[in-house]
Amino acid sequence: MAQEGKVSRFLKYTLFVFNLLYWCIGGVMIGVGLWAVTQKSDYNTFSSISTDPAAVMVAVGGFIFIISFFGTVGALRENICFLKTYMIVMIIIVILEVIAGLLAFAFWPEISVGTGALNVGRGPEHFRPRQGGILGNPVSWKHPCKQLPTGIVTLNKISAKILT
Repeated sequence: MAQEGKVSRFLKYTLFVFNLLYWCIGGVMIGVGLWAVTQKSDYNTFSSISTDPAAVMVAVGGFIFIISFFGTVGALRENICFLKTYMIVMIIIVILEVIAGLLAFAFWPEISVGTGALNVGRGPEHFRPRQGGILGNPVSWKHPCKQLPTGIVTLNKISAKILT
């Protein structure tokens, strides 16, 4: 039986390991985001920092990095201040996720109309390869030297060409 004021070792190290994993993921996100920021000097299509995916990745990675640091150190050292800060931030995140889900459910018609022009669900049905794009014309996986037909091609025609 656990003594009063002591935390079980399993719970302590489970929280530590998961937060250490999230801390590493946050660090990787920061690194990838910073790499993307430095590599996109030629592409200035995103002039606003709030819509720049690389800047958003750095910001989210930094947030995850800091919050998981509170959880990691708080669990390892049994620091009540860090654990309470971690708990409060996690509760706020869960509440915001629930609110976002409820808003998405409440405003679903507006959201579905907004994404209707993208044909999100129809990607596999209609495939239009770009002529002379970054990868050039698409080629068959089975026969790498054989080019697939260009234009709007259904998935059935592509799979028939690949399987033959």
